[in-house]
Amino acid sequence: MMKKIVSILLTILLVLGTVAFALTANAEGEPGIVASGYCGANGNEENVTWTFYEDGLFKISGTGAMTDYLGLGFMHQTPAYRYRDRLVSAVIDSGITNIGDSAFYQCTKLTSIVIPEGVTKIGKAAFYGCKALADVTLPDSLLYVGGNAFLSTAWFNALPNGLVYLGKTAYSYKGTMPQNTSIALNDDCLAIAASAFRGCTNLVDITIPDSVTTIGGGAFHNTAWYNAKPDGLVVIGKTVYGYKGEMPENTNLVLPDGCEEICGSAFNNCQNLTGITIPDSITAIPSYAFDECKGLKQITIPDSVTSIGEMAFFDSGLESIHVPDSVTTIGESAFSVCSSLKDVTIGNGVTVIESELFAESEYMETVRLGNRVKRIETYAFRKVYTTGGMDIYIPASVESIGYGAFLACCLNNVFYAGSEAQWNQIDVNSENNQNAHLYRGVIHYNATGHTPAPAVHENEIAATCTEAGGYDEVVYCSQCPAEISRN
Repeated sequence: MMKKIVSILLTILLVLGTVAFALTANAEGEPGIVASGYCGANGNEENVTWTFYEDGLFKISGTGAMTDYLGLGFMHQTPAYRYRDRLVSAVIDSGITNIGDSAFYQCTKLTSIVIPEGVTKIGKAAFYGCKALADVTLPDSLLYVGGNAFLSTAWFNALPNGLVYLGKTAYSYKGTMPQNTSIALNDDCLAIAASAFRGCTNLVDITIPDSVTTIGGGAFHNTAWYNAKPDGLVVIGKTVYGYKGEMPENTNLVLPDGCEEICGSAFNNCQNLTGITIPDSITAIPSYAFDECKGLKQITIPDSVTSIGEMAFFDSGLESIHVPDSVTTIGESAFSVCSSLKDVTIGNGVTVIESELFAESEYMETVRLGNRVKRIETYAFRKVYTTGGMDIYIPASVESIGYGAFLACCLNNVFYAGSEAQWNQIDVNSENNQNAHLYRGVIHYNATGHTPAPAVHENEIAATCTEAGGYDEVVYCSQCPAEISRN
């Protein structure tokens, strides 16, 4: 119920707010252009562009990966969705490597698409609900296809029944599975899409080759094969799939060394999970991984992790979180509605504080942003009501603060690393006075954002008869692992 209420409220707010993608009408002066903008992956937004033309053509150009459109209200961020009633054709230029999640979601008049060579991944729900899409050409380069990427399209509906492979992905089992079915996946299969075999109650056995490195959330839910597994932690190959059965109170899990992946939603609503040890072979914490884990108060994210998915810790019991420098992306709402969360440190790898990242985590006291953050997006700190006020440390690298980023946020102090002149250069979206609370805290300029701990000696060299000894005198932050000085 909480998620449904939050989703409705956020959708309304997002409609009223500014659209979270770059938009330039007729900017290029090229005849027939309706609008264009950037749609590259985080940190490389300008590498990929989209253009919508008067004749209904939607074109993706550039090099590299598209961004993923995720989170609550994602539809209002997706350029193609905005023009879905007029979008009849699409072109993806050579040079694009990934088609983002929900990129063409519900573009119901799109009839055909050619995915060019070089594309290796099609994100989840990329063409979901494109019911007129009857002609799809996939490249030999395609490896991974996300769950529901082609659900409810004429093209997928016309495929023959049975196991459907798209690229190197076991995408879905189509039609009614015969009783007592056993399946051996292709030797070159790399991935199993989310929900690929969900509800296939007649699947009694499946052979998964060592080549499979990615298994989507819910891929085997409600299959005879999965239901026959013993209760407890389920590991399939090198993937931590989830926890089966009733989890005992005060459960502390240790994930096996060598596991390379955690499934999306793996521990969703495991309210008795109080601790978990993640090995350094894990590189990502996926979407919804610890969603609603109310008993999870602390977690150590290893330096091997480079990304945290949307809503990964939504409505969890976290009291503090330290995101290491290795993490470069954190999905929307990853730490929202965490009512026990008080202390947050974001490492120096993150460049964007995504929409709703901490929304309604109402008792946060201290937030330290890493020194590479450039953007604080829409509603990032909405409704942080903490009684004594929240202190936030903002680096001089910040260039923009989005619509309502600090809406109804009770700020005590803003420690800004740059000068007052630099602060005044930040592009703050003040539409409808939605960021007024940002200026109600005391703004401190030229603030480093770290509290020095007593100096320690490192790299000590013992003195000899002929040479003096020496050491490095190092001052670390008392609140996080940051090094403040070394002499």
